[in-house]
Amino acid sequence: QITILHSKPNALFMENMIVTTLSEKDIKDLIQAGIEQALERMNQNQANAVSSTTEEETFPPFMDVDTVSRFINLKPSYVYELVSGRQIPFIKLQKRLQFCKKDIIEWLNQHKIASEHQIDKIAEAYINKKRMP
Repeated sequence: QITILHSKPNALFMENMIVTTLSEKDIKDLIQAGIEQALERMNQNQANAVSSTTEEETFPPFMDVDTVSRFINLKPSYVYELVSGRQIPFIKLQKRLQFCKKDIIEWLNQHKIASEHQIDKIAEAYINKKRMP
């Protein structure tokens, strides 16, 4: 058996102390319960972290600068640079910039760079097409 002294925070007097005697089984049960609670919290934290990283942010069909910058993962200041250079499709209504989601997706697809494997497949298809009589 173990005797444990519990005190309230900032306890100055002995009358605020509680003495508890616990058996070995009680201690093991307390430790087991503490471990289970800690594991449950860890599992919950992991589940929250996974759900926050796997949930996709839904983007509306028309977006402002801040929203489109999150959508294409660029800083808003760079989006403004693209707009001023007319390098990104945008709509200007009453001095407010709007971006059509479909146009932005199309614009992104136009800027794709093919991988070596894709280039090899295109070249092979081209060569095979030229060989045919």
